[in-house]
Amino acid sequence: MSFLNPDFLWCFLALIPVLALHFLKSKPTKRIISSNLIWRIVLSKLKPNSFLQKFQNSLFLLFQILVITFVVLAMARLSGTGGGGLNRIIILDVSASMQATDVHPSRFQAARERACDLCSGFSGRTAVYALGASIIPVISYVDDSTSALAALLKIDTQHSATPSNEKFMRMLRDLEGMSPDEIFVLTDTLNPNFPSNFMPQTAINIETFGKENGNVAVIDSEAVWNPATGEMSASLVILNDNSELVNATLNVEYGSVDGFPMTVSLSPRQRNNIQLPTIPTPKQIISLVAPNAKNCSPADDKWFLCDPGLKPKVFLDVYETSILWKLKQSMPMVDFVPFHLPMVATEAAAYMAKGSIPLEAKSIPTCGFLVGTKATQAGGILPWDTDHPLLKFTNWDAVPPDALKPGTLPGIPLIEAIEGTLVSEEVTFTKGIRVSHLWVGLDPDHPTLQGNIFLPVLLFNILEYLLKDNFPRMSYPVGHPGLISLWKGKGPEHAGFHAVPNRPGITVAVNLESPSEAFIAPASSKTPSATQNYGKKLKEQASSPWQALLGMAFILVLGEWYFFIRRN
Repeated sequence: MSFLNPDFLWCFLALIPVLALHFLKSKPTKRIISSNLIWRIVLSKLKPNSFLQKFQNSLFLLFQILVITFVVLAMARLSGTGGGGLNRIIILDVSASMQATDVHPSRFQAARERACDLCSGFSGRTAVYALGASIIPVISYVDDSTSALAALLKIDTQHSATPSNEKFMRMLRDLEGMSPDEIFVLTDTLNPNFPSNFMPQTAINIETFGKENGNVAVIDSEAVWNPATGEMSASLVILNDNSELVNATLNVEYGSVDGFPMTVSLSPRQRNNIQLPTIPTPKQIISLVAPNAKNCSPADDKWFLCDPGLKPKVFLDVYETSILWKLKQSMPMVDFVPFHLPMVATEAAAYMAKGSIPLEAKSIPTCGFLVGTKATQAGGILPWDTDHPLLKFTNWDAVPPDALKPGTLPGIPLIEAIEGTLVSEEVTFTKGIRVSHLWVGLDPDHPTLQGNIFLPVLLFNILEYLLKDNFPRMSYPVGHPGLISLWKGKGPEHAGFHAVPNRPGITVAVNLESPSEAFIAPASSKTPSATQNYGKKLKEQASSPWQALLGMAFILVLGEWYFFIRRN
């Protein structure tokens, strides 16, 4: 039992003057009798000799006490403890940082126990969602807490990243259609700043778990497997989120490798690039060991590396002296072969050429370096607001102007200059499959590009974009588009080695989605605003029996009046 307006319970003090008046009032009933001798004996037995005896035969007092009780309970808005009639949504964070052990046994376990407490004894409707890269429904509204508790016990942590605060608020907006009266978000690092008018009919509670502790984490890697030499070259990026130097150890879990275990000193509050010894296997797990007091999250202490075994073939239609052939040394996991006619489309995954592209190659992704007649002038490149993956990490203003020769390129322009188009994309469809054809107004063999970091970045972007799910990676972050393509849908959500469905012999290494999960400092909890609480309170008042209590009080008043009239 609970009360929506508990301050009105002070009105029970009105019982004090009622009781006091009853005890002070003494009005004996007068009757005419023939003799008072016998009545003296009877009255001596009926005369109250104790405090409790004064309540005997007092029907009016009972009416008065019940009237006050019903009126006070009605004003205090008596309601049940279970929240009957309310819709409650529980959102449980399953991101990687929730595996931190600074709260026993872990942040996730503590949050799930809290979620179970919210389900137990709740008589309204409960829905459960898991929060990773998106809000995933686990169970829709149910009336019995047993089903909700069973759904909570099935949830486990992932290696996905907590969404940004802005994205999370957009996700909450999508839940408005379910008409929730209250939402409980059980998380650690999420810290949304709700506007005053955000979901005014829903009471949103943000409960955070965790303590202010440091962490060390493997957050990125660069690795290449060279089948010719049978060696893996790799480096790791390790974040130290402590305020002091941390000495850690790196080890391998498959076999014995020279140079491991490896002791590293991690500088505070920064990323540390660690070059690993040569690894003689195409598949390995690198483990990070650091003092528990400095490393509270085990989710980011292992890094998985693996040659997926894709080995895509790329045709190069260039002279033997072209710099494009150096891709064979820098990207040994891709098979670069000379182009030949007649061409069989199934022989290659992509095609690259200097000049025009033959019609036979149009059925697969292609890239043609097609230069114009005029070089660009300094400042002649027009800015183009785009997040196309082909252009990531490229700084076109850093390219020598003589190497850029824009022209009239087919397709949709991506980068333009005053003299013409520098990069464009043309799209065709083969058997219903989208095929990209890139055009670049740049000569990769121009002398001014030798030693320029721009060209390797551009070539990497081109191959990654053309090969898509066939592009070989030693490591994939959770949620990577390549995983979605390989799985033809939702990819793995946990770090580890995963075999690709329906592709025998293809295994990929999956790791932490985002470096942001290495920062595990918890945010502050948030309670609903007065505006958000108002809508919930209205619904609780609608389910309160206060009208019935007032009606009963009115009936008792009428009853007291009736007996008073009858007695007098």
